[in-house]
Amino acid sequence: MINENHFMRQWGIIHPDKLTMPILMVGAGNIGSWTALALMKLGCTNVTVIDFDSVEEHNVGSQLYTSLDIGETKVDAMNKRLGFLTENLPHTEVRKFDPTLPLDAFDIVISAVDSIAVRKDLFTALKGTTKLLVDGRMGGNSISIYTIPMGDAEKVALYEDTLFDAADALPIPCSERSVVYNCFIMAGYITDVVAHIANEQPIPPEIELDLINFTLFT
Repeated sequence: MINENHFMRQWGIIHPDKLTMPILMVGAGNIGSWTALALMKLGCTNVTVIDFDSVEEHNVGSQLYTSLDIGETKVDAMNKRLGFLTENLPHTEVRKFDPTLPLDAFDIVISAVDSIAVRKDLFTALKGTTKLLVDGRMGGNSISIYTIPMGDAEKVALYEDTLFDAADALPIPCSERSVVYNCFIMAGYITDVVAHIANEQPIPPEIELDLINFTLFT
């Protein structure tokens, strides 16, 4: 149980009582680790995060982790760090996404992965459902967010067109793949989507399907 008084400054915007919907987030890295923190700080109480990776040295600059976490699984390190910042923790599993995952148990699925192949697997698994898929993508100084109600055939078709072949991905130098301010912005937008859904409000136009696709700095 969370202490609702911790969230009293936001009650008029979103009350924790509304944030009980089951959410699955795939990935605990650049997008996922900060989004997990934002969701917990918002007051979400039914979040599951899966990731099979371990923390590496190059993760420390743009993800939630510190050098003390190197070698630990990301989900274990994430909950350790979240434990210092919030009393509200997600459920975590060390696992890859695969078709055996019980997606029926979740209302919102957040794709916080860095692989187009996994995005395709998620999309395929969710086809034919009415789940909400939220897909955050980053590269260099650019971010995109795709919010897809899987029961909306038109938006599903538009999103499917964005699932390019891995061979067609633009090459990004290793030193330009992630920067922490992008991660913060992405976490904020994704959490805003969750708040709107919880309030039964329409998703703002600027964070609908592919309408937020911009370069922060050039």
